[in-house]
Amino acid sequence: MVVIRQVNRNERLGNTVKKLTRGSLVTALAMTLLVSISAQSSFAKTTTLRFSGVSVGQDSLVKAIDAFEKANPNIKVKATFAGTEQYQVTIRTQLASGTAPDIFFVQPGNGNPTTMRQLAPPGYLRDLSSMPFSKMVPKGADIVTAINGKRYFLPMTVAGIGVIYNEKAVADAKAVLPKTWTEVLQFCDAAKQAGKVAFALGAQTLWTTQLINYALVPTLVFRVDPKFDEKLTSGKASFAGSPGWKSAFLKYQDMLKKGCFNADPNGTSFETSMSLVAKGDALAIVQVTAILPAIQGMAPNSKFGMFALPATDNPKETWMPAAVGGGFGINSKTKNLAAAQKFINFMAQPETMNEYAKANAAFPAIPNKSFIADPALKFMDTLVKAGKTYPFMDQMWPNAKIQPAQYDGIQRMLSGTGSVPDILSAMDDAARQP
Repeated sequence: MVVIRQVNRNERLGNTVKKLTRGSLVTALAMTLLVSISAQSSFAKTTTLRFSGVSVGQDSLVKAIDAFEKANPNIKVKATFAGTEQYQVTIRTQLASGTAPDIFFVQPGNGNPTTMRQLAPPGYLRDLSSMPFSKMVPKGADIVTAINGKRYFLPMTVAGIGVIYNEKAVADAKAVLPKTWTEVLQFCDAAKQAGKVAFALGAQTLWTTQLINYALVPTLVFRVDPKFDEKLTSGKASFAGSPGWKSAFLKYQDMLKKGCFNADPNGTSFETSMSLVAKGDALAIVQVTAILPAIQGMAPNSKFGMFALPATDNPKETWMPAAVGGGFGINSKTKNLAAAQKFINFMAQPETMNEYAKANAAFPAIPNKSFIADPALKFMDTLVKAGKTYPFMDQMWPNAKIQPAQYDGIQRMLSGTGSVPDILSAMDDAARQP
């Protein structure tokens, strides 16, 4: 009996152990499941990227962001946009205070507060050289997208500055599209006789003030002296001492005296100037190619074309500004690096870049065979292939102080309170500053 009794106690103990074991297993399984769910929840957690950019091209970027979020459901992009001048002030303030977004708009080269050479040296931009797109950027773009072999932003487009014109307005005014400088002035006469404005000018918006002289300078300066900017930086040349720069501003002044522009350019906004062309109240406007879609959108039933603004009376001498446009950089202090890199990689895909370039009347910064350009850009394609282009002037300037001096000088000239020598002198003073 004792043995049996012992056996019974063992059996009861065994049953107890089994029950405890089963309970422990259930508890362990439950804990494992909770950990698994927690891990999955953590993995699936939504990351919010903050983005900041300029309002020009906003619609095309919003479309790209929507596509990115659809392809990456765990990443959301909170985007804000502002006018160029406001953006330049805001992003620099945010970067200095440590409150800047994860990704932000960067302009190429030098010359204004949001360019690569102004943002990279202080350590605001992350080096993107190891990202796949970097090796695909044409070497010719390195001078405005990289420093010492380090790529600091993804360029999105190659854009130009030319004349956008309303085909019906030109035809109604019986004006002839100019191929020489003399014909530019005749174009102004034809517009006035028809009760129209030849060239809309919204100089109230600072960055638009420079587009007339920018359109003329490649022909008048860099066709003749392609190393002018190098000489300027080294102190061996000056704006006042350049016959080409002086001629560009004098021609700008001639257009003003000839009545080529709308009344009170300094009181006319960029948006109003576009509207004048869209409605046919103005025949044309000198603008960056990226503005063409916006004007087309204002008048979807009208047709618009483009041509390079002549600066001499020999059509074969005409050059135009064409250069790598703005793009996107990553904040060096971002806490969402993986998500930010995903965004950059997405924007660098040929399909995305092509859509963005097409929507902004430009060419993709990273060329590919599948891109089909807007027919209005044929003139630009021809000049690019002929080697008759030069980067936007400020991209190659030694500092970001020349451009504001230029803005101010042009507005004074337009108001009748400043002269061409005043503009050139102010730009030279700015160029000599560190």
